[in-house]
Amino acid sequence: MHIPAHTNRDVELILGGESRSLREGECWYLNFDLGHALANRGVSDRDHVVIDARVNPWLTTQFERLRSD
Repeated sequence: MHIPAHTNRDVELILGGESRSLREGECWYLNFDLGHALANRGVSDRDHVVIDARVNPWLTTQFERLRSD
């Protein structure tokens, strides 16, 4: 899971052939087993909180609950 704490609009993330825009304060579950590339073309650093977790039924339920809200 990735939580951008500080980022900028000039960060380019390609994951599985798709461009992604991760905004500050959001929480993303991303599968980095897929092909990916990242470039920070901005002038500021980017800081993310990264949580590496094993997906289990409890976590899947949490994601599903968030999607339905």
